[in-house]
Amino acid sequence: MATRALRLSPLAPNCTGLDPPAIGRLSEVRVPALIVLGDKDTSDIHAIGELIHQGVPGSRVERIRDVGHTLVMEQPAEFNRIVEIFLRD
Repeated sequence: MATRALRLSPLAPNCTGLDPPAIGRLSEVRVPALIVLGDKDTSDIHAIGELIHQGVPGSRVERIRDVGHTLVMEQPAEFNRIVEIFLRD
């Protein structure tokens, strides 16, 4: 993402992208994964979250009501509660 947004970024001067792209390798994820979405976020973000969830075995999707893309700032206590439960399981 940084290399596309900041083409001359000194953070990743030699990055040419992943081959194969990460989206095709989601099934290789072998750790628990939590996808947290705000229910008022854009349909694109919801679609990406679902795509990740479908591709990562055993992943979990949680939605926080009445928030958008900045859910961590809009509902920090609820976000933390969801993450704490996930980490305990």
